[in-house]
Amino acid sequence: MTKFPDKINIRLHDGNTATIDAKDAHLVCGLHWSAIKSNGKIYAAHVARVGGKTKTTYMHRLLCDVDAQMTVDHINGNSLDNRRSNLRQATQSENMRNVGLTCANTSGAKGVHWLKSASKWQARIRHEGKRIHLGLFDNLDDARAAYQSAAVRLHGEFCRNE
Repeated sequence: MTKFPDKINIRLHDGNTATIDAKDAHLVCGLHWSAIKSNGKIYAAHVARVGGKTKTTYMHRLLCDVDAQMTVDHINGNSLDNRRSNLRQATQSENMRNVGLTCANTSGAKGVHWLKSASKWQARIRHEGKRIHLGLFDNLDDARAAYQSAAVRLHGEFCRNE
């Protein structure tokens, strides 16, 4: 008995590779997939000219078939991992909860920064559009733990600590 792969890799024009479930191959085969950079991440997209206009179809949105008001969250943070087990429909707010460390982060811990005026680590989190102060801490590990605890409580399944 021949075992078929459960996932396949789709090569993008720039050499990057997007991963999809093998059962979704019929949805993406025959299309030319490009790599498009957005917010520091690379996404697989099909770009076509339709009626004189450029139409961009993102692979992850095609596979999830979400309406225009919703976003697609890559659970593991890998924007080229388009397996259905890694994709979920989300609001923009939920999607932002699953963002990792930004390039501006200098502490190495999400939601934590050094507050020079107090000579302490400050932990903060955003929830429902508001910034919540979690406290000032003498050491980084305590501040990190405060953020992680709040993230689990407030962000639930969309929580991403690092």
